[in-house]
Amino acid sequence: MNIQEYKEKQLKFFRKYWYILVLIGLTGIVTGIIRQINRDKEFQNYAKKYPYYNISTKISGVVIYIEKSQLIKRRGKSIEFRLDDKKGYTLGDAINEIYKPIDISEFIQVGDSIYKASGTDSVLIYRGGKNYYFEINKRINREGNYY
Repeated sequence: MNIQEYKEKQLKFFRKYWYILVLIGLTGIVTGIIRQINRDKEFQNYAKKYPYYNISTKISGVVIYIEKSQLIKRRGKSIEFRLDDKKGYTLGDAINEIYKPIDISEFIQVGDSIYKASGTDSVLIYRGGKNYYFEINKRINREGNYY
């Protein structure tokens, strides 16, 4: 079998089964679109369940539930939690370097009382008779000028 015969045989095979290749390709495209639509719906439902705070949001209550999959659902460090009023909230990144852990997403625990006044980014957490202070989207009480 020379090269010319080989090419003709390949071309005949392709002409015979081209529709299968097209069908496989279209199936892959449709599957990808459906998966993306489902992911978008899941994220929208999650965002409704735990809306991201804005400066006018007032938050006050006792934390009864912390969402464990917080870093999978949203980008960046944030924390999603539910208060005793059954409403869900999301707070953005907040770091206070005098506490351990320093990040609010790791600091908040079930049973903490939390308060954020309307019109401010300040968050107060009451735990064990002590007050803890964070500011959303800020890093406070750091030493040095390292970033």
